[in-house]
Amino acid sequence: MGDKTSTVLYGVPPSVFVSSDLIKGSNLTHHILSPPSKAQQDMTESTTTEHETEQTDNHHTEGATNGATQQDSQQDHQPQGQYDVVIVGAGPSGLTLAADLARRGVRFCVLDKDDREMPISRGVCCHARTLELFESLGVVDEMMAKGMEITGERLFVDGSVALDWSYDRVDSPYPFPFLVPQCDIETILASKIPPQDIIRPVRVDAISIGTLPDEGVGVTLTPLRSSTKGKGKDRQRAKGEDGENGAPTEVGGDEGGQRIERRDDALVPSGPSRTITAKYIVGADGAQSVVRKAMGVGFHGTTLPFELIDCDVRMQWGVPREKTRTKFNLLTAEGRMVLGVALSDDRWRLVTTRPLPTSNPYELLDPAYRPLPFTKEELEKAVCQAVPGTEIYEIMWGDAFSINSRVAESFQLGNGFLCGDAAHLSPPIAYQGLNVGVQDAMNLSWKLARVVRGTAYSSLLETYQAERKPIDEIIVRNTSRGYKELVEAKPQGLTHWLLKNVLPRIFGLKSVGRHLSKAISMTSQKYPHSETHMTLTGPAMMPKAVEPGSRAPDARIGLLRENRVSFQGRLHQLYASPHFTLLLTARIPDPKPPSNNGLICGCCDICMDGANMYSGTYPQAADSAMGRCLLQMVRLADDVVRRLGCPKSEPKGGARVIVVFTAGKPAIVPTNASGEGLAEVLKDVKAKFQVSIGCRCPTFDLEVGWDMDGEVMDKYRVPLKPKTHPGAWFFIRPDGYISHHGFAGDHVAERHLTDCLTHYF
Repeated sequence: MGDKTSTVLYGVPPSVFVSSDLIKGSNLTHHILSPPSKAQQDMTESTTTEHETEQTDNHHTEGATNGATQQDSQQDHQPQGQYDVVIVGAGPSGLTLAADLARRGVRFCVLDKDDREMPISRGVCCHARTLELFESLGVVDEMMAKGMEITGERLFVDGSVALDWSYDRVDSPYPFPFLVPQCDIETILASKIPPQDIIRPVRVDAISIGTLPDEGVGVTLTPLRSSTKGKGKDRQRAKGEDGENGAPTEVGGDEGGQRIERRDDALVPSGPSRTITAKYIVGADGAQSVVRKAMGVGFHGTTLPFELIDCDVRMQWGVPREKTRTKFNLLTAEGRMVLGVALSDDRWRLVTTRPLPTSNPYELLDPAYRPLPFTKEELEKAVCQAVPGTEIYEIMWGDAFSINSRVAESFQLGNGFLCGDAAHLSPPIAYQGLNVGVQDAMNLSWKLARVVRGTAYSSLLETYQAERKPIDEIIVRNTSRGYKELVEAKPQGLTHWLLKNVLPRIFGLKSVGRHLSKAISMTSQKYPHSETHMTLTGPAMMPKAVEPGSRAPDARIGLLRENRVSFQGRLHQLYASPHFTLLLTARIPDPKPPSNNGLICGCCDICMDGANMYSGTYPQAADSAMGRCLLQMVRLADDVVRRLGCPKSEPKGGARVIVVFTAGKPAIVPTNASGEGLAEVLKDVKAKFQVSIGCRCPTFDLEVGWDMDGEVMDKYRVPLKPKTHPGAWFFIRPDGYISHHGFAGDHVAERHLTDCLTHYF
């Protein structure tokens, strides 16, 4: 690829799709993708009717849905004008990205080739970290209402239970994975996005990606429409994990789902092609990503010599199920592997394998590739090898797709990004794929929002690949180990013997169960710090404390509110906002008889005068350690708020400040000198912070709380001591990861934080 425009043609002249004005004078990478067939070209030429709707100036208003259904709004809307971000693919990754961009005030659109949200789909499992991220988007309660808890996994070898493993509870409000159908995930996420911002169905014909921030991107697309009326209300299609991953199938007209049909030609052009422009484009369009192809990014890895059959069925077999919870059931016998998980009384998600029909792995990644359909008889015969006597009554939906272990060569190229299955593919061990894609999206969204809103330098976007690619590579590598041998396990073979005799002993070790449960939950992922170049992750400055780059733990605290004395809340509930969070912790001294009053208020009077912040002097008395601590932390808070703004002045960004007092262990709330309760104590502290920081930021707001159960000290592992280190701070990113930490008054730790803020914001 040269310095100038590089054009890849697929038998179609560029002028058909992209106007010369878009690429003239720009250093763009220009690709023509997925050329239409001759029949489609003829239809495009013969189509004279063009459906257009006027886009309102207020792009993100709820009123866009008035007078029309969401589906009508999506089908009628035609893209016009300039966007900040174009997202290709309306699967979980793309919709998560869009939902977070929507609450951050970013102008975006989502392009998808399907004409509607699919009523059935492939992914089913949300792990703890994913549920925490969904909580931050305000959708977790709706999702949990649609699913059930997954408590463990069973392994059946030759018909007998070789392993019945129950997950350990992880340190999260969501201690176990949750079975939530992907169709419900997509529907709930889409409800958080203005309907006019999801443009479907469309075909992406060409993508032009600039290499410099001011060059932007151009996307040429063709609106589509259905060519048939359908064959009935039960005609359904399944969609891949990220919008275009794999080839969906649908239940045909034969009774009981005997035959699985495809509807590849159901959507045809409904109007002429047009080009939209944006600052950035994100490919969340699955394994056969057109965005990845336009970026010219390699997709290195391997493809296993078989493909998975994935379907929902109504069936009767000998595998037990629970009523309110469920487990993954992996069965191997006679050289056949089957995975089943109960969805309802007689409905199961069923996965098995068959030989791959082609020896060319790159053919599988071509958007034109379609796997061969399968029949009910074929499926029933395969399952009966592992569970004799299985009877399948009905196939609700079905899909077939190859099994890959691949990671994109780069997650960013110029103004183009990849996330989800477009960036990485792995075998479906513990259903990690959907979860990794959601976390990719949440890592990228706040960075894109900051840059397009002009509150961060474009160098912030480079941290997306630096943080996500190493983690995604580890997940692909770990889920790929031994998967081929597991699928191909033969009776009397070594793998078969290991599964039956060795694996149960390994899982019998409690330490192994704890480690694997935490790894599956994805709560232990950590972003790296570098000693050689600037990163968003600072160095560890407090021994034994939770390190920067780690997920910020959750903890219960008591909070002061204006309209009530206090109530119990969780830190993750406070982090669930578009803002940074500066968490300040202060260890109060132990009470000394006979006086047990004034534990807080008496030692922080130093903060009452805002001028003390800038005088550079500190109280020297031994009993004023808390006063010095609070003064040091209020100065740090002032610096952070001055650089980033506060939530009231920057509602789509800024930094909020939370002060949590702790006794270092579970304890009742302290009293002030007058014997009054928590409300008066914390109001006094809040007033003193308000005086100090309020002179710089009049709209500054502060959350003040008490560590009632000692969870903040315990889970953050803060090594506070009343006399030497009475205070500490943690700087939390908008995606819930710790960026920097340090003791109050540690100027080196504070310098690491301020240098980072100066570099990126």
